[in-house]
Amino acid sequence: MLARLLNSCKMLAVDIGLLAERAWHWWLAEILGMLPARFAGSGGVFAEVAGEDVNFFGPGGTLREAAANSAVSLRVPPEAVLRRTLTLPVAARFRLKDILANDLERQSPLDPAAVLFTYRILAIERAAQRLVVSLILVRRDVVTAGIAALESFGLRVRNVSVAGEAGREDRLPAQRNAPRRIERRHGIALGLACLAVFLFGADFFVRAAQQQAVINALSARAAQLDVAAGRAADLRAQIDAMQAQAAFLAARRQAPSFGAILAEITNKLPDGTWLYALNDDGRTVELQGYSANASNLVATLDASKYFTGAQFRAPMTAGPQPDLQQFDLSMSLAP
Repeated sequence: MLARLLNSCKMLAVDIGLLAERAWHWWLAEILGMLPARFAGSGGVFAEVAGEDVNFFGPGGTLREAAANSAVSLRVPPEAVLRRTLTLPVAARFRLKDILANDLERQSPLDPAAVLFTYRILAIERAAQRLVVSLILVRRDVVTAGIAALESFGLRVRNVSVAGEAGREDRLPAQRNAPRRIERRHGIALGLACLAVFLFGADFFVRAAQQQAVINALSARAAQLDVAAGRAADLRAQIDAMQAQAAFLAARRQAPSFGAILAEITNKLPDGTWLYALNDDGRTVELQGYSANASNLVATLDASKYFTGAQFRAPMTAGPQPDLQQFDLSMSLAP
């Protein structure tokens, strides 16, 4: 059950990550679409460089149109692109770029320093908990030569991309020797990303403050309830004590009176028996005295309807006269 819950949480996190990424790209495209073309770098011409040949695509598709836009997008021709399809655990989604970078030596026939790469998530296999990823590799010198060829025409390269399936463009990372135009656009994107992170953080802290206020209110209410519960417990203890006392008094009312007990003892004790101590606590009667026939007192008192469980509390000893014995016995009042 726990493993299934953890897998569900991982899949939910991946879905949220993909939705967030798509929402981010959509939002960034909308923001860039509202900026002037000289800042956004949009609506330009694509150029492919194959050896000494340069082919332009887009509105007009000519060098003149490219110069009018002042910047072009360098598109790497398909024959210069190596694609690998990889299957990775779904947890790799959160560090996919680093994982692919560390795996370049195994996936590329060239030195990892000599290639540029990007990737695209093709599918998420939920049942198998796997990602299907397309790894896109391009030789670095091909991109460098393409940028140099376009700069020789007086053009600035806006970005570098690889033509993908269904007309999609897979963007490659910018080169160190790329023109400042690329850096400017990336700076705008970075600024917008920082703004988005700031707004997300501000919203998080506002929500956290609201939740903390609710927690504080609930804690105060819980403290009040704890105090009320303590008072209720004290009241319950007092009620229990009063009920116990009432039950004791009711039992006392049902028990025979002390006069009745004394009369019964007087009638049951045989001649030649004297008492010097009698104690009645409402449940037990204790007798101390002297008797000429002390050994028969237990049976005699047990035969009474008022008493039960008569027994000596201590061994009998010799009395003040030779024919007397000192006794100490107790008995319970019959219910």
